[in-house]
Amino acid sequence: MLKDLLIFLLQGVPETIGTLSLSLALAGAPLRWKQITILGIFLAIIIFIVRSLPLATGLHTVAVLLVTVFILNKFTRVPLTKSFMVVLISIFSLAIVEYVIHWLFLQLSSYDLNLLMSQKILWAVLGLPQAIIIIALAVLASRLIKPKPGMWKVCGR
Repeated sequence: MLKDLLIFLLQGVPETIGTLSLSLALAGAPLRWKQITILGIFLAIIIFIVRSLPLATGLHTVAVLLVTVFILNKFTRVPLTKSFMVVLISIFSLAIVEYVIHWLFLQLSSYDLNLLMSQKILWAVLGLPQAIIIIALAVLASRLIKPKPGMWKVCGR
């Protein structure tokens, strides 16, 4: 279980940081990396717990959506409807990037999808470029969508 958690966090923490930062950037909130990192770790642990439960496959995506919307609502002044919209866009963006990276890897390697999915460490390592791309999109979005001061409810930088 501990090994599974560590492998999951290798991919999960950067991805949740990316998804959260892209959501914040699209909502016009400044990217406060310390807060985003702490909240991303918290979100990744919640996702791991949900994925560990005997629930329907894909339910963790709903959990990501709801918990990320809750985080935006609790820690920022982003309206609830806008929170849902930007989180959905961020999750959809991650799904597209994940699809493209996995497709490219499968085209360039001798792996098939089942073999790739059975290699947990490789699967997690393939998640790192996805996270980097999503974080880069967040930084780009933050430059294109001018962050509004006072969007965070909590103090600090």
